[in-house]
Amino acid sequence: GALYGFPNTRIRLQTALVRALRGGNADDDDVYDALHACFHEEVVGSEDHRAASGWIEAWASQRAAEVAALAQQCCSFDGKSCAMLDIGCADGVITAQLGRMLGLPATAVHGCDSMESMQIGSRTEEETHAGMTFTLLPPQGKRLVWFGGDEGGRRETAAGVEGGGTERGNFLAGMLPYADGSMDLVCSLMTLHHVRQQKHMLDDVFRVLKPGGVFIFREHDSHSRSNAAVLDLMHGIHHRVWAARDHANYRPRGWLDEHFSAYYQSAEAWNMCVTATGLA
Repeated sequence: GALYGFPNTRIRLQTALVRALRGGNADDDDVYDALHACFHEEVVGSEDHRAASGWIEAWASQRAAEVAALAQQCCSFDGKSCAMLDIGCADGVITAQLGRMLGLPATAVHGCDSMESMQIGSRTEEETHAGMTFTLLPPQGKRLVWFGGDEGGRRETAAGVEGGGTERGNFLAGMLPYADGSMDLVCSLMTLHHVRQQKHMLDDVFRVLKPGGVFIFREHDSHSRSNAAVLDLMHGIHHRVWAARDHANYRPRGWLDEHFSAYYQSAEAWNMCVTATGLA
């Protein structure tokens, strides 16, 4: 993003891309590796890179401010009695800022994600999820269980969810471990396209919202297969190129083919999904 305005950096990366593709035998991981080496050996630490430093933090602050302004247009927030939830909050850099902008205490600012280490900003390990209450969701699997799965020795329970989960086929209905009508605001910023059972997630958003509560989401407007392919490449570059090998966001060769999945929709389709659950 911030480096796009620097021609020298663009030329370096474009040259690395052409070299990787030369001969026609390179697979996706070969290309990502070539771009990763170029970026971290030639761009990181350069004058362009130093000039772009701080862009992520500025972007996160701007995103939080946009969501706060939209939320405040829809309803007023009383810091003493209101609560918010950010689904797919990553390291919480946007979540915590949004809570502060709405005047909410950290105990009323909730975030959840299936990957505790995912990072948006440059927070240290100690700063991650500061200023909020974080809940780690078990990863999606063949059984879509976002709480109480048997991963890592956890017991198969629905602890922390009022009434537990109701089994329906291959998923549990209670995807979010929060009580009915407990949230004044629920946000989902570029997260829903990673959820296989999107309707059931939106049903649970409706469940945890208070009457008159607000749901704000931001998503890709994907209207064609070619557009979806570009979005897949963007995700690949995020995990395989920009992130250093010791960074929480880095993924090794083969990870994208084995683990990455996305369920993009057009803006019209997203609107239909959201309104179908009663969120209108």
